[in-house]
Amino acid sequence: MLNKKRNLVTSMLSCILHYNTFTLITLLTLLCHSTLVAGDIDAKGYVAEGIQRVMILFKGKPFPDPTRNFTNYFHISVFLDGRWRLEIEDFADRYSRSSDSKFGSPVGSTARTVLTYDGKDCYYVREERNPKGDSNDGAEFIPYPAYVSTGSMPLVPNFPDDGRGVIWIGFLGGGYLRALKTTSIPLPWKSPRVSLLAYGFRFDYKADSAPPYTAREVSFYRDHSFDLGEAAELDRPELDAPKDAATAKDLKEQLQLRKTAFPEGFLIARHELRASTNFHGWDVPLEFVLNRYDPYRTNAPFFHTITVTNLTLMESAVSLQPILPYRALVEDSRFRMRDHQHTLNEIRYSLGPTNVWPETNDVVLAKQFRTISMASYRINYSIENLKKWLAITMFLGLIALVPYMFWKRNKPTEAQPVGKDKLN
Repeated sequence: MLNKKRNLVTSMLSCILHYNTFTLITLLTLLCHSTLVAGDIDAKGYVAEGIQRVMILFKGKPFPDPTRNFTNYFHISVFLDGRWRLEIEDFADRYSRSSDSKFGSPVGSTARTVLTYDGKDCYYVREERNPKGDSNDGAEFIPYPAYVSTGSMPLVPNFPDDGRGVIWIGFLGGGYLRALKTTSIPLPWKSPRVSLLAYGFRFDYKADSAPPYTAREVSFYRDHSFDLGEAAELDRPELDAPKDAATAKDLKEQLQLRKTAFPEGFLIARHELRASTNFHGWDVPLEFVLNRYDPYRTNAPFFHTITVTNLTLMESAVSLQPILPYRALVEDSRFRMRDHQHTLNEIRYSLGPTNVWPETNDVVLAKQFRTISMASYRINYSIENLKKWLAITMFLGLIALVPYMFWKRNKPTEAQPVGKDKLN
């Protein structure tokens, strides 16, 4: 009987202790949550979701072209230390739709672009499902390459035009610009890797003085003082060096267009913060616009309008190295080499969904970089030497040909033997 009472008491104490422990854990959880909601330093940043609308006007009306007038949805995680993750959902089929498609009603397949910055490198992955009837080997996804580059500015080719640069300016441009020692950057909505029209502009900006350094206004003006000589323009560090004569010709034409089409001081774009909110002590954008201007179309500017529809604290882990949905070719421009004899824009390798993005000190990549660099050097060196030796040989040949022709023309003729029949 005594044992039964002891067991009963023990069970009651256990239940009470268990209940109190659960209550304590619950209270601590709520307290921690309320601490995060109060905006304490434990919160790493914020998460914004919203809509980007892009429109070009022609005679006061939207231009009937789905590649220029479209709507994207975005999801961005902004860390207070400058790191970020941006996801954009765009309507991939707008490039195949006819020009008379009704603006504002995109239908069909969608694609997702993921860009991240982990504090050192910027990553780009695009996920677009293969439409039915496509002859692309029956693959589930269209095999877009993935990109990785150094720095927080997304330096990736600008197809498709998903407006990533405009979103980047609005949420992250202020912190980026204030850390620079120059007043010129490549135009973020262009593709600095493949276009010289992205260079030769200066910026003026106003931004908050505290993290996340939200940009309130950024203007881009033509400034001829940032133009370089032709050789230096083709050797800009962000620009991919031309791999053939046709590419070099296109870049030179872009340079000439930039110098002639945009007069000094021309305003090519202006970002403006229209609304923001004090979100747990941080000034966070709610709506901003970027207007782009064309010197040949004074009445047809581009309008980018970004509107935040949902804003939350960053309370969960955020992956800053995107997972590839398929095995993709990676173009890694962290490995670049430029000198007077050869250029190397990137090294290439493949990664799959289960692979980890390699660091620049990766042994395999370092070896690949050395091998490609040496091979490139030897090939270019041989080609240059071959051209030089051919030119020298032709020149020496011409020099030797002149005296030879002179000698041959003035060579004395030998006496011919006279036959007996000639003597008689």
